[in-house]
Amino acid sequence: MAWDQYLAQADQAVAAFFDTETFTASAYKRGAGKSRNDDPVPDPTKPAFAFKGSFELDPSINAFGGSTRSSADDVAPRHVSEALVTALVTGMAWRPAAGDRLVRDVDGRSYVISLVDGDGTDRVVFHVNRGN
Repeated sequence: MAWDQYLAQADQAVAAFFDTETFTASAYKRGAGKSRNDDPVPDPTKPAFAFKGSFELDPSINAFGGSTRSSADDVAPRHVSEALVTALVTGMAWRPAAGDRLVRDVDGRSYVISLVDGDGTDRVVFHVNRGN
């Protein structure tokens, strides 16, 4: 078996173990004749679809930066988490991109994709912000 086949099997095994939540992806685009500052509108050329993924809160900031004190460690810590959705993209009807929406089915919360990050495998990380 070739390396790519082993990697695909590993991706499938990871997805079977970690991807336990259902999400619905919806494509959005800038409306015809609209400016960059206008709200995006649903893209009718890409139908919404459900997929399995995992939702994670990644602690990314744990203290105030740029403090005027002698040490940034002596300020009151602030804990901020970055919301991430990870998923295997091989079976998706289309690949969600920045600006598209993901709805977490377990609680109905909507998220806007701010960045899609990958590591060369068929699993990607969607960095998301809470949407409306």
